[in-house]
Amino acid sequence: MLSGFLYGTWLGSSVVFVGAFLGAHLTFYLGRTFLKEWAQKKVSNFPKVQIMEKAVKREGLKVILLTRLSPLFPFGLLNFTYGLSEVKVRDFTLGMIGILPGTILYCSLGSLALKVSSFGEVLSGRSDTSSFIWSLISILSTILVVILVLRSTRKLNQDSQKLD
Repeated sequence: MLSGFLYGTWLGSSVVFVGAFLGAHLTFYLGRTFLKEWAQKKVSNFPKVQIMEKAVKREGLKVILLTRLSPLFPFGLLNFTYGLSEVKVRDFTLGMIGILPGTILYCSLGSLALKVSSFGEVLSGRSDTSSFIWSLISILSTILVVILVLRSTRKLNQDSQKLD
């Protein structure tokens, strides 16, 4: 929101996206290299997390896009987790597009806050239609990612039980 307040919706969104993109890739890289062995030892105690990693590997870009659209998943933790997984760098990079709706939403709210006449509307939640649409996209993507991950996890569980 601060970036939108300082630079306006579009320039603010660009600044936030570039910073988030660089930070995400740095965290992803750390998960893939220097911290991978340490983190995998910690994760090995949680078999369900390993099943989730397989689901992410299998679904790749779909899961990344949906988790990026959802406000419920912590951005930094996702970046690190994707670094630990076997997801392709290409899918991770393309999945960053999913942060654009939320970025634009928050920057537009910050920009609206700058306009004193619109400030009351922002606080009361009666801002423009685009804010409503971006919020709706976030909610729907959260539901979709939960459904997608549950299906993939269920299928992986069934496949692993057949092998036993």
